Amino acid sequence: MATEKSEPEKCGKCLIELNGDKTIGCEGKCKKWVHLKCSELNNKDFNVMKNCKGVKWFCETCYSESEVMDNILKALKLLNRKVNAFECKQEKMLQEKYAADSSALISGEKSKGSKCASIIDAKSAEISKSSDDIKKAIKDARRPEDSKIGINNIKK
Repeated sequence: MATEKSEPEKCGKCLIELNGDKTIGCEGKCKKWVHLKCSELNNKDFNVMKNCKGVKWFCETCYSESEVMDNILKALKLLNRKVNAFECKQEKMLQEKYAADSSALISGEKSKGSKCASIIDAKSAEISKSSDDIKKAIKDARRPEDSKIGINNIKK
């Protein structure tokens, strides 16, 4: 902020006492006061800064640091946007993978179910054939007289 300093203090640039000379204070980190001539401002610019609220003056060091900070902030914002875009892309990829895995699992279960049904059908056919073979073998192995004995025993 531009102002005239009345208390003795040393200039932040030339280190000579300020002694009521026109001075200006740095609004940056250092907060140092300097002679108007040391600030490299002319009287006209000094008066404009003095009379305009919100207009701030920064020494060369603090101005450079503020530019660096601005550049760092811009880089951080850009990096943040890139990270957000990457996270969105990963989330979308995970959702697509989950959907594909779910579909594969469901179709896999269906194919397992149809495989099981095929196996069961084949085993049932084997059992049925075996059952028919056993009945035939029993029928062929039976003697007609055994049937009569069985019938005669029941009648008695």
